[in-house]
Amino acid sequence: MSQMPVENSPGGLRDHALVLVVGGLGCFVVGAIAAALGLHLWQAAHDVRGKFATTSYIQAWQLNCPPANVTSTRCALQQSIVQRDTHATIAAVTVERGVAADTLQIVVPLGVLIGPGLAFSVGNTATVAVPYTTCAQSGCVAIATLTPKTLGQMEDGAGGQITVVGGDGKPVSLPYSLNGFADAMRERDKDWRKRSSHWF
Repeated sequence: MSQMPVENSPGGLRDHALVLVVGGLGCFVVGAIAAALGLHLWQAAHDVRGKFATTSYIQAWQLNCPPANVTSTRCALQQSIVQRDTHATIAAVTVERGVAADTLQIVVPLGVLIGPGLAFSVGNTATVAVPYTTCAQSGCVAIATLTPKTLGQMEDGAGGQITVVGGDGKPVSLPYSLNGFADAMRERDKDWRKRSSHWF
């Protein structure tokens, strides 16, 4: 009866062991890649960030963003102005990204004189008159287009004033803060670039 030759030399055993090591390493790498791909697909299927709106707080500003899979709506910056003694919200400032330029929306309480509009200023810069566009149960709304100059002043400033004329004809100043505004704008623009590039 013939027997299959068996290589028992040290060189043969070493080569055989090397083949086993290389083969095992290859299987490990393939398995690791498959596991990573599977984890990525599982996370993508269970990622809820694309389904819900989010709110981030950057110092004095809120960054309100729609669900990540929405590309028709953009993030907006908002700040509520509250009374010191009651902590009740008396006005709100919102900056939204428009098609051609950013827009400023200010909501103030009912009871103000509509005719004069309100005055908006950044730091010690000249005030800008902003007319009211409508009044509803939530308050009177004034909307203006932000020029690059005003936007730059807001990013570099520390705060400003909103001045309304009350029903008694007396002006009332509502200070707002610009702390964190520049950082919030950068985060907003970063989010929009991601939406535009379908990175989500």
